[in-house]
Order: sequence, then structure tokens, then C-alpha cells
Amino acid sequence: VLLCSAGGQAVRFQTSEKQLRASGRQSRGVKSMGMREGDTIADMFVIVGKPGREAAAGAGDDGAEGAVGGDDEDDGQKLVAVTQRGYGKRMRTSLFRCQTRGGKGVIAIKFKRDDDRLLALSSCKAPAQEDGVVDDAERELLLITAKGVTVRQRLSAISEQGRATTGVL
Repeated sequence: VLLCSAGGQAVRFQTSEKQLRASGRQSRGVKSMGMREGDTIADMFVIVGKPGREAAAGAGDDGAEGAVGGDDEDDGQKLVAVTQRGYGKRMRTSLFRCQTRGGKGVIAIKFKRDDDRLLALSSCKAPAQEDGVVDDAERELLLITAKGVTVRQRLSAISEQGRATTGVL
């Protein structure tokens, strides 16, 4: 699971019995992410793949971008992040190392202004066509503003960037 806060932090952890134990209906559950003052959870994403594949690789890294997995280990999953001020970027899930739940996480997106917030973190994956090939040029992002203005943007026009970047307007 990858949780993202509105303040731009993200934590990735496994949903194994060791990390995320089952609890009853009336329990409060377990702490998933440590939050800073005034921060809230913006979005979450379930990463599908072999459990533990990147956990061992990320156990002792220094948090540098791309430290976990390369193109040969990448599971091909990409995310798109959108901010309140209209910035967006695509990024690979392999940029986020597995860690224990409850931490403050790592930087998922930086903001140009202090009043900007992360609105959404979503998958870039499109449904496969009949021949199994997905055309990147056909995938689009649909956004609706608070005033009802609809914006449609091709995902190929949004650049793929690292974790600690702002994105494109």
C-alpha cells in the first residue's frame, strides 16, 4: 500500500500479517502513517506485485531516488500526482521504498508555493485492448474543478519525474 498525505509525503508498506494485522469491526485499527501538524491523508494506492520483492532491497537504502529497483526490476506501475495549484507528474512506484507502517514517509512531491496541497494520486494504468497493447498516446486524465470546469489532459503530455520534484503545470 502507498499512502500519500496532502503535504506531499508518502509511505509504502506491505500488507502482510506482520505489518498490517487483522482487527475486529469495533477496533480502531493500526497506525498507518505518522502525520505532521495540520496534514491529512490525500490518497492511497494499492501496489500489485510480488510481496517482499522490494522490501529487502529498500531495507538499508539512504532514500535516494531510484535506489530501489531499476528498469529491470520495475513492475511497470506508474502513478500520476495532481496538486491543488494544477501541477502534475507521473512517477514509478519503484521510487518508493518499502518501510514499516507508522512512519512519516518520504517526499512524494515538492510544492512551489506553501499553500499548495496534493489532491490525488492515481494509477496511470489503462485497460488492455483486445490485442493486449495499450497505446500511451490514448490515455487521458480527466479533472473537474470546484467551479465545474472539466480539463482533459493526455498522460503522455505529463512528464515522468522523480519523487522529490514539483511536476509540470
